[in-house]
Parts: sequence; structure tokens; C-alpha cells
Amino acid sequence: MTAEAIADEGTRNHRAELQQTGLLRMQRLATTLFCAMLLLFVASAYYQRTVPLLHWLRAFAEAAVVGAAADWYAVVALFRRPFGLRLPHTAIVPARKDAIAEGLGEFVERNFLTQENVGRQLEQQNSAAALGRWLSDGQNRTALARAFCEFLPGVLAAAEEEQVHRMLDRTLMSQLSRFDPLNVAAHFLEHLTDAGRDQALLEHALEAGRQWILGNRGLIRAKFAQASRLTPAFVDQYLAAKWINGVVCLINDILRNPQHELRARFHLATEDLIEKLRSSAPFRQQAKPVVDDLLAYARGEQAHRAIWANLRAAVEADVGSDRSILREQIANALHLLGGQLSADPSIQRKLNTWWVRAAQDMVPRVRREISLLIGSVIKRWNASEVSARIELEIGRDLQYIRINGTLVGGLAGLVLDGLSTLSGF
Repeated sequence: MTAEAIADEGTRNHRAELQQTGLLRMQRLATTLFCAMLLLFVASAYYQRTVPLLHWLRAFAEAAVVGAAADWYAVVALFRRPFGLRLPHTAIVPARKDAIAEGLGEFVERNFLTQENVGRQLEQQNSAAALGRWLSDGQNRTALARAFCEFLPGVLAAAEEEQVHRMLDRTLMSQLSRFDPLNVAAHFLEHLTDAGRDQALLEHALEAGRQWILGNRGLIRAKFAQASRLTPAFVDQYLAAKWINGVVCLINDILRNPQHELRARFHLATEDLIEKLRSSAPFRQQAKPVVDDLLAYARGEQAHRAIWANLRAAVEADVGSDRSILREQIANALHLLGGQLSADPSIQRKLNTWWVRAAQDMVPRVRREISLLIGSVIKRWNASEVSARIELEIGRDLQYIRINGTLVGGLAGLVLDGLSTLSGF
């Protein structure tokens, strides 16, 4: 259980404790008032003969006792059987729990889950700006990115191989069928020549060649000797040394001179290769078998399994790392989204309008399910639990009814006794 869930549970428990304390306090107050009226009635009836004016107090107390007793019975009969007696129309809430559940669900459906109510409530709030502010908080972004990354491996693991096979066949095959390796190579070389990186690439290749030649002089001399078995060894070594020195000097000249002729020839050769890659039929004919072999391999079930297994392994390894690249990229994307939502009123208006309409369109499809959910949850509660929860929510107000019934009953009794006295009855 997360810290937020623990805090919410603690808040609910504290609220329930306060409600229970308030209910007990009001019950004691209503019961105390009832007992006080009963004692007042007994005392006024006893001393009425000696103090005639107590007749009015007796009338008040008598009616107050009746009113308090009637309201106590009505309140108690809602939740339980008074004194355990199985009287008709008592313990109404436990007895009609299922009907109350269905009625409450239908009431919410008809009066709350309407398109007008949902739209009116959402239109009063700038939800897009609130989302932007929420995403601007680093802790929120990190928590959301972490939750997504923790959720993703489970989704990948739950995917069936047949579904993956169809998905890869639709996406990967459609892309590979349009794949043109020669055009890709031409674009790559063109990018190198446009940015002048072809000369840097040439320099790296020449430097690597020079280092290899200087580091393999013995191998070169041996190859010269093998190629000319009739010449003396000192002649082979001389020729090999001259060749090595000549090639190294040529490489040094090219590296030192940015305007060297061979640099220009290399640039022209690269441009000629780009043109051939794009338009030469022989080049394209040679590349076709490579593409066909690639498509044939990618269509195989073994390739799909390997691609999917590698993808899952890469995702699981990344999200399990403390420095997850995927988590960092998601957090960065959320940061950019939060900044745009917070700063751009036009995006806020569009997004608010979109999800108001989406929520209104969704209401007719889900309102009945929500109503049934409310009813089914209440039906699963036992009768005593339903009574306890309802009494906890409205019990204090019901005790006020008992108190008001005591006072109003007393006043009503006093008025009726006065009218009776005045009329001579």
C-alpha cells in the first residue's frame, strides 16, 4: 500500500470516528431531553393539586413525552426493531436493502449522470491548465513515468504470440516492403558530402591505413618475398621499404594538404556513386536479392519471436535500471507537455472542449453500468453494515428530529390544552 493510500485510509478512519462520536453525543442529548420531559411530567402531575398553574407545565411535558417517544420509535424503526420486537414496518433499511440499492443507483443515473450535468461541471473547470500545472511538478512527472514503466513489462508479457505475429506482420512488413537500401545509402552519402564530412571520413580512413601499414611492415615484406621468389631477399626488402615509404608519404601529403588532387577525386567519386545508387539499373538489380532475403527472413516466425523477445528483454532491462532511458524520455515528454498546457490558452481551450465532448459522449454508454455498480456494491454489504453506514451519515440529523419532536410536541400539547380550556371542553 502506497503512502497516499495509507494517508487516505487514515483520513477516512478519522472521519468515521468523528461521525461516531457526534452521533453518540446527539443520541445522549435526545435521550436526556426525553427523560427530563418524563420527570417533568411526573413532577407536575404530582404537584398539580397544590399548584394549579402546573397544569400548563404538565400539558407541555405530557405532549413532549409523547412526541419524543413517537420520534424515537420512528428513528429506531428505520435501522432496527425497537426492543427486539418483530413489529410491522420496522428495521426498514435492513429489510429493504436491495430495493434501496437499486433505487439509489437509478437516482444517481437519472439525476447526476446526465450529459448536461457532466458537461456543465467540466466546463466550469480549466482541466487542461490544471493538468499542465500537475505535470510541471517534477515529482508528479517522475511518478507517472515510473508507473508507466512498471506497467509496460506486464503488458508485453500478457501479449499473445499470435497477436504479436500479426502486429509485426502488419507494421514491420509494410515498412520493409518499401525499404530501398540503395536510396538510403545515397541519402547517407549525400548528407556526408553536403556537410563536408566525406573529407573527414577520408582522413580517418587514410590515418587508419597509415597506422596499419606502419604496424605491419614485416607482413608486407613477407608478402613481397612470396610474390617474387626468384629475386634476392635484399631486393624484396628494398622494394617493400620503398613501397611502404611511398604510400606513407602519399598519405601524409593528402592529410596535410586540404586541396590535394586525390581529395577532389574522392569527392567526385562519391558523387558519382550517389548518382549510380539512385539511378543505375545494375546496382538496383544487385540490391534486389538482398531486400528479398531480408523480407523472407523477417516474415518467418522465428524472426518474429526473436524480435519480440529482444524487445521485451530490452524494455525489462531498461525499466529495471536506476537510470532508465525510457523513464527519462517519458518524464521529459511529460515536462514539455505540461509546459505547453500551462502557457498556451489556445491549447487549453481545444483540450477542454475535446474532453468535455468526449465525457458527454461517454455518459450514455457508462451511466447504466455505474448505476448497476452502485447497486451491486450496496447489495453485497450485509444488512447491519448498510444500516450502520447510513445511520453514521444521517444519524445526527435524525437525533435532531427527536429533539425537535420533543419540543414541538410539547408546544403543540400546550396549545391544544389552552384551546380546550378556553372552549370549555
